[in-house]
Amino acid sequence: ETNKTECLLLDFSGNIVRFLEDYEDIYFNGLDALDAGEKLDKVVRKDDEEEKPEAKCPKCGAVPFARKCMACGFEKVTASSIEIVQGEMMEIRIGKAVAAENVRDLWNQVCTYARANSAPDKQRGRAYHLYRSILGQDPSRSWDFDSSPNVPLTRAVTNKIKQGNIAYSHRAQP
Repeated sequence: ETNKTECLLLDFSGNIVRFLEDYEDIYFNGLDALDAGEKLDKVVRKDDEEEKPEAKCPKCGAVPFARKCMACGFEKVTASSIEIVQGEMMEIRIGKAVAAENVRDLWNQVCTYARANSAPDKQRGRAYHLYRSILGQDPSRSWDFDSSPNVPLTRAVTNKIKQGNIAYSHRAQP
């Protein structure tokens, strides 16, 4: 009715721990409607007599923690929801653009760039660091820099390398 899509919940009295289940439901599932508070709880909530140990996030240690950490986003995953699929990802995308057909193609592109734009003694290291900055992982140890063919660079890879060069030049300035 009000077309409001967001709200800000402020807890100055620590009630988030007391009403954790209700808060998590609102936090993760949202609200369908707001009411004026006509209906109050029919049953008075009582704190449990025996104290339970506070659940902490195993990743960051934030309290309270139930199924998903509100501080770091860590989520408990049950074994039944994990699905393992054999295979290899075919495309590497940077944003919406396809950067390479596969990880080997990306390696060949960064090697081509390093050969054309780096000093001969720094080409291998440049290719390694470019690959790592784009994909976030090390290239396979079985791939040899010298045996990789020169291939055309995609626009996405060229733009990503330029972006990294610009960021580096801004960091290097005093």
